Amino acid sequence: MRFLKRLVNVSSIIALALLLVGLAGFSPAEAKDCSVNEVLENGECDEELANEEVKEAEAEAEALMEPPWLSFVKMIAALIVVIALLYGLLRFVNKRAKTFQETKALHLVSGVSLGQNKSVQLVKVGETLLVVGVGDQVQLLKEITDPDEITAILAKQQAGDEEPFLGHALGSMKAAFSKKAGTAPPTFQHILRDKLAASKQELQDTRQAFIEKRKDR
Repeated sequence: MRFLKRLVNVSSIIALALLLVGLAGFSPAEAKDCSVNEVLENGECDEELANEEVKEAEAEAEALMEPPWLSFVKMIAALIVVIALLYGLLRFVNKRAKTFQETKALHLVSGVSLGQNKSVQLVKVGETLLVVGVGDQVQLLKEITDPDEITAILAKQQAGDEEPFLGHALGSMKAAFSKKAGTAPPTFQHILRDKLAASKQELQDTRQAFIEKRKDR
């Protein structure tokens, strides 16, 4: 009898323990099932959490989005930077080209056309001026080495006169060619030398007059 009573007590305790364990395990499952059902049926479960997540997503999207005026300012700034870079590059290239033009040994000073495929060029080689005739062949016509004459010629050419002395001389020579079209013309080199000699004399007279004028002062 005592054994049976103890067995009943033990069985009762075990049954009670199993019941408590079953109740403890059933409650979360039921809540979980309820939450799933509510989400599937009406979406009322965790509504506050869902709203918070939506608000956070909206806040992040607003933070990532830029106002239109800021985008416009950035575009204008980028355009200004590009223009400044292009301007600086252009100035640099022009400066380098000008420096190279001033320092190179061979430089074309001036030239004039005498007809089809014929011209006379004034070329500066180092500290010397060369008058070159260009036609079927290239021929040296005159070499100018006088420093004063070279300085005067270069100064006159740089001043940009409408009728530089070389153009005037060669223009007169071209007119002479036209007038003597019916007769046997002298050689090209002979006429050019005569005109250059006349121009040189005129230049020397002008320089001498200028020197005398300065002495009178």
